[in-house]
Amino acid sequence: MILRSPYPDVETPPASLPDLLFGGLSAADSAKTALIDAATGRRHTYGELVSAVDSVATALVARGISPGEVAALVALNSADYPVVFHGVLRAGGVLTPANPLYSAGELAHQFRDSRARFVHDPHPVLDADEVKEFVAARVAHYKKIRHVEFLEQIPKSAAGKILRKDLRSREASPAPQPTKELT
Repeated sequence: MILRSPYPDVETPPASLPDLLFGGLSAADSAKTALIDAATGRRHTYGELVSAVDSVATALVARGISPGEVAALVALNSADYPVVFHGVLRAGGVLTPANPLYSAGELAHQFRDSRARFVHDPHPVLDADEVKEFVAARVAHYKKIRHVEFLEQIPKSAAGKILRKDLRSREASPAPQPTKELT
């Protein structure tokens, strides 16, 4: 049975969530604080947030994410969470958030159920080969995870600028290594 609201349907704008949230930022808006990292007290401006979101989206597209493909985010709440969340959406992907307290079997079940092709886990309980092997044994060959990379941080300079050169070099390297900074 379908239940209907007594209120009229909500019109959905023909834009992505990141475009709706960040598309109309002025220069003054870009300088305002968007996030405060509770663990460190570091403040992140909207400009920094948008730059980091765009970097994540660029990295995902470079690694082959296609519109509608699913990326899993296994992380605690942090200032980095919205960066990855909106980066996946900006790249055209669909995000499936996963509880970092899940067991390896529970994570694998969620990855399989959601058909996740990409997994971001800053504190992995599995290694990349274990994730790939587990999923490969349970899904059709065309649904296999192409790339698993465990990122702890997005590389940034001391001034807080995203180090795109470091991201590009990670994309080109066959076995990416975790970086030291995120947002």
